[in-house]
Amino acid sequence: MFGSSAGFPDGFEDNGDDDDKVEGMFEEEIEVSKKPVWQDEDDIVEEAVVEVPLHHRRMQIKRVADALNQKLTPKEYEGRLRQLFCHSSGAAPAWSQSSFCGKKKTQHAESDDDDLQDALREITTFTGKCVTGSRSLTKSVISVKRMNNITRGHRFGKKPMRALQFHPTRKVLMCAGENGLLSLFE
Repeated sequence: MFGSSAGFPDGFEDNGDDDDKVEGMFEEEIEVSKKPVWQDEDDIVEEAVVEVPLHHRRMQIKRVADALNQKLTPKEYEGRLRQLFCHSSGAAPAWSQSSFCGKKKTQHAESDDDDLQDALREITTFTGKCVTGSRSLTKSVISVKRMNNITRGHRFGKKPMRALQFHPTRKVLMCAGENGLLSLFE
């Protein structure tokens, strides 16, 4: 029944021409592009806009030209945020290197002095305003330790504490009041 030498039943032959015609018809249908019959105004995709939050408006992301229109494009909003970051931090981290911060590329120096200056500039760039803006004392200059309340015994009396005296060489404090009470603290 299925035993011809070509592998086809009797009366059937392999005609590759018929298959090519059918495949060609499907390829023609795929190549035809569909065009819309009419154009809707709702179908037009507008450029995405970002509504600037109220707390960012105070940080001067908005400009005078944007006073009437409170929406920005996403790229413009990102650019303004980058500029604000660069301005507030005083430096741009390595991951955000772009033209927004105006970081200049340093040329390789040959002398040791130039290398030291480059290293110093790089360190101060990363520390930004943290180093220059600090006016408090460091921990090595002064140490603060919470002690007992020195007004103990003077709080409930009617007469206030009048004298405080530190010992010149020891860590001792003497306090006295008009009520005759003298307290020493170490």
